Amino acid sequence: MPMCADNATNDARKAAAEERVLAAVATLRSRNEELGVRVIARLAGASVSTVRKLRHLTQHQAVRPTYIVGLSAGERRIAELSPTFRDAVERYERDCQARGCRTATLKNMHLYLPRFFQFLTERGITDITQITGSEISAYIISLQGYAPGSVSAYSSHARCVLRLLHQQGVLPKDLSHLVPPCSIKNYRNIPTVWTPDDVTRLLAQVDRTSPRGKRDFAILLLAARLGMRVSDIIRLTLDDLRWEHQRMELIQSKTREPLVLPLLAEVGWALIDYIKHARPVSEYRQVFLSLTYPYAPFVTYDNLHHIITRYRRKAGIQRFQRQPVGMHTLRHSLATQLLTEDTPLPVIAEVLGHTSTKATTGYAKVNLPQLQRCPLDPEEVCHATR
Repeated sequence: MPMCADNATNDARKAAAEERVLAAVATLRSRNEELGVRVIARLAGASVSTVRKLRHLTQHQAVRPTYIVGLSAGERRIAELSPTFRDAVERYERDCQARGCRTATLKNMHLYLPRFFQFLTERGITDITQITGSEISAYIISLQGYAPGSVSAYSSHARCVLRLLHQQGVLPKDLSHLVPPCSIKNYRNIPTVWTPDDVTRLLAQVDRTSPRGKRDFAILLLAARLGMRVSDIIRLTLDDLRWEHQRMELIQSKTREPLVLPLLAEVGWALIDYIKHARPVSEYRQVFLSLTYPYAPFVTYDNLHHIITRYRRKAGIQRFQRQPVGMHTLRHSLATQLLTEDTPLPVIAEVLGHTSTKATTGYAKVNLPQLQRCPLDPEEVCHATR
């Protein structure tokens, strides 16, 4: 009984601290003052850690977490634009939302599109109607040295906003065709994969007796054994688990296509262990929650990189220079292992939730046993090039 009373008292104190923090945020917003973490903590009489924890809570209460920690990088770039250019960005954002673009797409737009208007401002352009082909060409030239993917993103958003402004009558002439397309060879990079031994070593480092370990072990298994994307792991809900049919049924966040995956025994028992013995009691339906109060789900843009990095370092698995070792590499590893076992590409594509086998063929680059079956004769290659 005393322990229950202490828990109730702690919960009441935390709830009171939350109310003070939210009240402080509202006060600062009404004054148009900076919403820094320390400023809020000082005004609310709360700790900095309490304010930071509220970033997760406020996201699920229709209050954007950036209101507490300040504007995001993309939002700051938009806020620095002139009213005319800021209106153009807002028009484009509304159009993206009307077309059903994902949150990740809007976030990328916030990062890439403002640079186009910042460049125009630096060249003395203050109005949309002043944009000409020479400014567009100069903007594309200014992207020289950027990675191909970045050039494609910068130019694509510039092209789309110019087309939209013409369609809405803001821009008299359609200038979108003056933005040249940026051709990118898909799947040009070699995927990073783990050997089966490395995956076993990684999983062996998880302390499955602790709440963190139970949660992290289930997350890692979903990626390593079922090849789930991080975004789908974060969004996985209790309603997606069809225990009676021993499978999971979900809508993929990337493709918005339904995906059915088997609840393998190892994965199922790990989920049961976490849900029964480690998952906090919460009104949220997401399976995976934070370990500290207010026990909220991961934010949708979290890549869970800290989880795999923790156990990779414990296992002593080295990272090669510039080699990505995020959660997505476990998905790559599963696909490569299936290829090594001569699993047909359509089956692998179905397991990974690919809409076509084109995305799956990229994993053939690291399937060395299969590649060794089709070597080229150097003499024949030289003869063919003469």
